[in-house]
Amino acid sequence: MSALLLGVALGMIGPAAAEEPAPTAPHTIEATFAGGDGSVSTWGHLRHILSRYPDFAVDAEGTMVGQPWSIDQRLRVGADLRYTGVRLATEWDLVTGQIAGETWDIPGDVDERHREAYLAGTPRGQIPRRLSLGVAIPGLLDLEMGLVPATTWGLGILANGGDRLPLFGRVDRGDRMIRGRFSFLPVRNAAGPTAPLVLTLGFDRVVEDDTLRMAYGQTAYHVIGSVLWRDPEHVSGGFFYTYRTQTEPGDAPRPTTVHALDGFVDAHVALSDAWRLRVAAEAVLLTGRTERVLTYADTTGTKILSGGAALEVEVTGPGDWTTFHLRSGWASASGDPDRGVLKDFTFDRNYKVGLILFDQLMGGIEAGTYALLDDRAESGGPPDGAELLVSEGSVRRATYLFPAVTVRPSDWMDIQLGYIGAWSNGPIAQPFYTFRNGGSPTNHLDQPTDGQRYMGSELDLSIGLGRGAATAGWIFRPSIWFQGGVAFTGEAMGGETLAMFQTTARVDW
Repeated sequence: MSALLLGVALGMIGPAAAEEPAPTAPHTIEATFAGGDGSVSTWGHLRHILSRYPDFAVDAEGTMVGQPWSIDQRLRVGADLRYTGVRLATEWDLVTGQIAGETWDIPGDVDERHREAYLAGTPRGQIPRRLSLGVAIPGLLDLEMGLVPATTWGLGILANGGDRLPLFGRVDRGDRMIRGRFSFLPVRNAAGPTAPLVLTLGFDRVVEDDTLRMAYGQTAYHVIGSVLWRDPEHVSGGFFYTYRTQTEPGDAPRPTTVHALDGFVDAHVALSDAWRLRVAAEAVLLTGRTERVLTYADTTGTKILSGGAALEVEVTGPGDWTTFHLRSGWASASGDPDRGVLKDFTFDRNYKVGLILFDQLMGGIEAGTYALLDDRAESGGPPDGAELLVSEGSVRRATYLFPAVTVRPSDWMDIQLGYIGAWSNGPIAQPFYTFRNGGSPTNHLDQPTDGQRYMGSELDLSIGLGRGAATAGWIFRPSIWFQGGVAFTGEAMGGETLAMFQTTARVDW
């Protein structure tokens, strides 16, 4: 069987995304506690998403996605208490999941968006994101301990907390871990501001990320270190290194060890009094060894050597009326996976590129592939690590080009138009049919794909209303986004035209 992807999702402190709408501003109540100054801050949002999905076959047996529409919701609430440098914070996603519509017809329970079930009213729809204690000495150091969501590092292709709104599409869970973190400022100026250089050391017990669920009995630990120069108005950048060790439940721990190195830069330049340029890039290298994902050439262990990169360029005109975007990304791929080196790389599931090609088409094909591997009438049972095939439609083994434009005709309206072209960096090959076909690349419809790399193109449109509520200072800030897209898939991906419509209604506070 073809080698499967092993990706690592890590969390570190990092700058916010430049194109994210005004972040949720906590509602703060100033108070006095035992003679000292303190505050209580609360924040949150209620989100409902109505989606009209495309339908397509995910295998040659005729299994269809079979989910014409759905409504799902999320209530996120958080609060923190601060008093003389000490803070106690908590955040929850409540009644989260599908509440109406139809579930998809793909069997199995490996898609973490759980499009196969209604979960909002069940225990799995109540998700703790944060319960942490922090201690800070302003201008010197910051300590944090407890359950925390990952904070997006750089552009978020590796470490992503799920709080960065994409140009198109949706974000969901984000990575979570039990963390002990120590950050400090090594350079202090006696006659002026402290230099924005931050060093961080930390240790994690992973709760959930793209490749692990602690609730399933899996265990993973991180030792992390980072160097960050944080100056959002000019140039931010940094590096982090993580050592990860992971084991599986049961009598066969199938250990994995990974070294991850991630660097990014995010620069803002004033081209004139009215025009601004932003250039941001992130690159990741993973090395290591795993027994969780095996090949027929190496049945006792597989080496890991993979990487990915993303680029974002933005030019913003007078008064922020127009912003031109150019985005591109690359994720490495294994040419011959049975050589015993795993080169496939997957972006974090919350780094979204469009509505359909990756999130819907690839997400459905991945879940359908696992369903075949898990069907004992077809395969006798899935191989070790097969669950990693299901990535919720992340960018994997691919190169994409993504130009877009944002127009803001008023303080309350955003209009976005984008185009995506995507190509596979390795053979387009569904593992089950390719193996059954003697290793010759074969797609999810059991058709040969020798020499074909074109995945398809996509055109997306988004209209958003409500951005002005944040600048107006409203405590409750309603917004609604209408998004639609049409994708033209390449011959190797089925050669179909797929359309999708999505409406997101949200109230922030």
